[in-house]
Amino acid sequence: MSEAGKRLSARREQLLLESAAGRQQISASLDGISGAADRVDHGLAFVRRVATPPVLVAGGVALAVLLRRGGVRRALAGGITLLGLVLRARSATAMVADLARGQAVRRSR
Repeated sequence: MSEAGKRLSARREQLLLESAAGRQQISASLDGISGAADRVDHGLAFVRRVATPPVLVAGGVALAVLLRRGGVRRALAGGITLLGLVLRARSATAMVADLARGQAVRRSR
């Protein structure tokens, strides 16, 4: 094998080791994030069980009475924003988990 080929091979091995170390680091970081995501999932599951139509109507009326007209808009906007953030966080957590599982590195020709 030529000198250039040996250098490329050594560089490739170095990059593979660095990527494996990076995946391990991401996996370690993901443990804390997945715990928080599990708590959010349990909370959402509880809300889905409890959120029957009569409960939703009663909660909506109580919220409207407590927060008045302007407060309801702010509360709804905040709730929609929070829901969007939770859904994005779950999506990002799943994506990082897939990456951390050790996807194969494609070889270039």
